[in-house]
Amino acid sequence: LYPPNYSRIHNGNLQALLRALTVALLTFESFLSDRVGCEFLNLLTIKQYQLLSENLHRTRKLYVYGLPGTGKTVVALKIIEKIREMLQCAQEEVLYVCENQPLRDFVRQKNICRAVTREAFLRGSFDDVKHIVMDEAQNFQQDDGDWYEKALSLTSSLHLPEPGFFWIFLDYLQTSHIFETGLPEARWHNPIESLTKVVRNANSIYSYLKEKMEANVKNSTLNIPRERLERLLRETTCPHDVQGSTEEVHKGSRIEIAKYVAEHCRVYLREGYSEKDITVLCYTDMEAREYSKMLAVYLKRAKANVSLVRMEEGPGEHAVLDTVHRFSGLERSIVFGIIPQTFPFDDELFGNVLVCLASRANLKLHLLFEDRDT
Repeated sequence: LYPPNYSRIHNGNLQALLRALTVALLTFESFLSDRVGCEFLNLLTIKQYQLLSENLHRTRKLYVYGLPGTGKTVVALKIIEKIREMLQCAQEEVLYVCENQPLRDFVRQKNICRAVTREAFLRGSFDDVKHIVMDEAQNFQQDDGDWYEKALSLTSSLHLPEPGFFWIFLDYLQTSHIFETGLPEARWHNPIESLTKVVRNANSIYSYLKEKMEANVKNSTLNIPRERLERLLRETTCPHDVQGSTEEVHKGSRIEIAKYVAEHCRVYLREGYSEKDITVLCYTDMEAREYSKMLAVYLKRAKANVSLVRMEEGPGEHAVLDTVHRFSGLERSIVFGIIPQTFPFDDELFGNVLVCLASRANLKLHLLFEDRDT
């Protein structure tokens, strides 16, 4: 009645088989595909499955490390769903906290929890909250108040029947400022889990990222857990066969960069990509506004039917032109990352900015460098 191979199943390999089946059943589409048009599918890795299932029963507090593209936000959202299912929580009892508004808005659309920015978390009252998930915590700042202590107090309140979950997701290699984050020192991060499978970026993009990240860990002047990150870089792999493409271009003037972006948008549209696959990322709001004006002209000249909008406008079916900070945690198939001549603390942050820009791209990455004399 059953295939002969079924006889090979025994107590020794049954658990591994069940785990593999669970991973296959948890297949999910790239977590922003409904928002930005990414088409390829990913599987939850064994490590992600372990985080979802085993650690929820082992510990209420957890630090989750992951390099760019390893699915930190995917796991954060799945953890929230699992907490609600396991504990029969109401939506308002689970809180997701991030730094930027576009990522907050995306999570709100999922309708699985309350979602706020760090600033709103510090200002607001959250007495009904029992469980908190912090995402991209390496870019939090302590200037406005002690977010960590507030979250710890809420999830360990004596009014709770039992301690709540407090999970913190972070990636030191995407740190975008030099200020105090409010996180405890890395040596006090315990317990820790790490995500080690790249599920968002094509192979060529991750290869570029890995080279830059290794240099950043070696040369960084920021306060980062160097040995832990070196180990994470050794353990992380990109297991899929999607190749993609990466290009560094030194075009000089902003006009030349605008012409380059417009022409490549025209080519991508002709190849079958849509507007919603494309994002142009600058470093500051002022630069984004200046490029918006130039690109409107050159896209029209290139006969590329592309409308560039900011994230707060709700990109929908349109291309995005915004800052890398506001696009943190989000992704698109095609990314044009524009690196300015100079920016505050560029000696300390230049490598991190490259990593932040490059990691937003799923398939096609163009890094465009303004020359110093433009």
